Amino acid sequence: MSYIAGEARQELLDTLGEAIDDIAVALAALAGAYELLTTGPADRLEEELFGPVQAAYGRAKRTHSGFA
Repeated sequence: MSYIAGEARQELLDTLGEAIDDIAVALAALAGAYELLTTGPADRLEEELFGPVQAAYGRAKRTHSGFA
């Protein structure tokens, strides 16, 4: 049985979609943590974690849309 390009493409899109869902969960958890912190630690969390994770989420969504 041969593995055709369409199946490979769909598998890649499905896997990327699952990763996007996981990143969204991480963003929600970081947002919740942000709300519990005081200004200094909250700013650090945003700079070191939330910002990069949010950027990864955006890149993953664009990649998924572009590949689909």
